[in-house]
Amino acid sequence: MNEDSLLIGHRMLSEISNRNLTVSEVGEKSGIGEQTILNIMNGNEPDVSLSLIKQFCFTLNMSVKSFFDFEPYNQKD
Repeated sequence: MNEDSLLIGHRMLSEISNRNLTVSEVGEKSGIGEQTILNIMNGNEPDVSLSLIKQFCFTLNMSVKSFFDFEPYNQKD
């Protein structure tokens, strides 16, 4: 498990919660398996693809840029 996967999982959980949705609802709407979403959120999915993140963002009507707009991703080196 790597730090990026954990951060992405926490971000997904936050966005789902902020919209008062369930993992099931997001899974159904996005076509991403519910278990896959749970694995990502629990840090059990070591490699999360950009295409999956894009699909997740599209479902929640958010940009990939806004998805990554949190520390450490929005920090300039």
